[in-house]
Amino acid sequence: MEICPYKYNEYLERVKIDGYALEYVPVEYKTEELCKIAVQQDGWSLQHVPEEYRTEELIFMAQQTNSWHDNIPTELTTRIFIIYETMGS
Repeated sequence: MEICPYKYNEYLERVKIDGYALEYVPVEYKTEELCKIAVQQDGWSLQHVPEEYRTEELIFMAQQTNSWHDNIPTELTTRIFIIYETMGS
């Protein structure tokens, strides 16, 4: 499916204002760039990021927001703690 640049820019502007709006972005428009911007704006949006974009960097980015841990799925918080243990060793 071809992505419409106009729609992509519209979704991009929405997640810049409200990162959690990523929940309503169709999967074909969820680029790495769009997901990163959404997570920077609202760490909760990490749960709506496709698995292939859930990098350690993105998880740490989510952690930096005020409410990241309240709604982050358990498997992601587990990954964070494993990363911390590895870094501390």
